[in-house]
Amino acid sequence: YAGLLFIAITALVLSPVLARIFGRAGWSKDDVRTALFLEARLPAWKFEALIADLSSRFVNLAPDEVDREIVDALRRVCEPLGIDLAVLWQWSGADPTVIRPTHAYDAQNALAHAEPLHHEQYPWVVAQMMAGRTVVIRSMDEMPAEFAVDRESSRRLGLRSNLTLPLALGGEAPVGGLAFS
Repeated sequence: YAGLLFIAITALVLSPVLARIFGRAGWSKDDVRTALFLEARLPAWKFEALIADLSSRFVNLAPDEVDREIVDALRRVCEPLGIDLAVLWQWSGADPTVIRPTHAYDAQNALAHAEPLHHEQYPWVVAQMMAGRTVVIRSMDEMPAEFAVDRESSRRLGLRSNLTLPLALGGEAPVGGLAFS
């Protein structure tokens, strides 16, 4: 869970827009300090160096190298934090009820290939994402009754916690999401 919290904090530190989102979710500056320095045990200088290096890797990158760098960036964020799975999802243009994985890091190699997901498998999470809300799930058992279908789908995949950031452009509906489990 500390790793998931750290990812959220990373987004919080880097983006004023996400800072407002996490603020509405009740996150304080003390939560940020606790997650970054106590739970994740990652010194600020290491965090800053990682973000700078990841950012610089995408400058002047050849188009055929972008996919590899995205997967490597997911790995480099997840490994030091002990996060097992990170998936970049995109809603399907052909079927808007389907969200497809475009890039993934899987520390356990449990997913040979991440499968597309259908809205009916995660109706609560999809509703949150379509509303532009960040999904923070510390424990599947702590979620509301409306989360029952999502909980069962998550258990089938072996997920215990989750952080999903909706990805949208210019105030439009989300085009996908970045999920950490």
